[in-house]
Amino acid sequence: MSLPQLASADDVEGCSIPLTIINRIRQYISKCRGSGKSNIGLTPELLSRAQHDFVEQRKSNRHQLHDCGTAPISNEREITEDDFHRWLTLTRLQARSRIGNLDDSDRSHGPFMATAEDWTASLRLDKLMKM
Repeated sequence: MSLPQLASADDVEGCSIPLTIINRIRQYISKCRGSGKSNIGLTPELLSRAQHDFVEQRKSNRHQLHDCGTAPISNEREITEDDFHRWLTLTRLQARSRIGNLDDSDRSHGPFMATAEDWTASLRLDKLMKM
């Protein structure tokens, strides 16, 4: 499997993001990939909470959309399994970002794990992205 080609300086010339920022992002991604900290685990407790939150948000969303059986009251779409997958992915990325600043000496025995705080932060971030 080959990795996608990185854009050259010429390719990003018309981009509004400064090249120095793009290079810093590339360095960060490279550091995360090579650090051995890329496999973020989700504990059974966190998965249970995530499933519970997903079901509750889905119920709440359906109630808001259909206003107790009448026509939808907003342009918002229903919460789906894709949303749940995105939340789990954001949780892993949040944990990776948090863990990225630790040295290997800070690592406890065992794999790196996402926390309930990572889950909560990912849900907040998802809401902000939708605004």
